[in-house]
Amino acid sequence: MTQTDKKVESPQSEEGETVTHSPNERGKWVTLIWVSALMIVGIFGCMSYSHLPRANDAQSNAVDTQLTPTPTATGLVDSIQLNKSVTVNDTQVTVNQVQQATGFSDVKKKAGNYTVRVYVTIKNVGKQVSGPQYDKVLHLKLADGTIVAPSFISASPDLVPGTYQNGSFDFGVSSPVTLSDLTLLIEDKSISFSNK
Repeated sequence: MTQTDKKVESPQSEEGETVTHSPNERGKWVTLIWVSALMIVGIFGCMSYSHLPRANDAQSNAVDTQLTPTPTATGLVDSIQLNKSVTVNDTQVTVNQVQQATGFSDVKKKAGNYTVRVYVTIKNVGKQVSGPQYDKVLHLKLADGTIVAPSFISASPDLVPGTYQNGSFDFGVSSPVTLSDLTLLIEDKSISFSNK
């Protein structure tokens, strides 16, 4: 039998023999296992984080309107606390506080020499997204009967049922007014600022 007649035989493993892999091949498998494990941990971590409660979860039904720092009044003339409500279009509007000042830090353009700001809490008490279009139906009635349109509104007219938000309505006036003599008009409803 010559050298050329010999068949090349592949080494076959006999019974009981173990097949070993080269170190390079083992390293690829270990790397693949580690990458797979890290991907699974990452996916699990992302899913867990997305289901954690938020920091202000106690007020989860509130619509956050405070994207900027709390505004401050400059040249404050007067301020009164109220707790009066009316319901318009399945929206309950509660007047919490009324302030009069020469300006507020969140408004650049003034509508008058003085601004009357009405702080409100608005809640949707209906069963569908709704609310009054404040820029069309909101007015301030002065003691002499003058009707003033709003100059700045920081409240959304559309709220999801069961949600609420805090906001404010600004009205420009030319001279100081007595806050308790004023009345807020929303469509056909009114809220007097008098504590009587």
